[in-house]
Amino acid sequence: MPTKKSSYFFDEEFRLEKLSTKNDPFEKLNKYIDWEHFRPELNGVFEKEANL
Repeated sequence: MPTKKSSYFFDEEFRLEKLSTKNDPFEKLNKYIDWEHFRPELNGVFEKEANL
């Protein structure tokens, strides 16, 4: 039976650094897309799911 890997404090930071060294395409997208524009729509979706 597989075990869940423990998560450590800096795991995400290390993962993001690793992606960055491999030319993460999302870094390029972040320069052109204002992700906050999508927040109201996403919040509405998550609120509906929480009320199910």
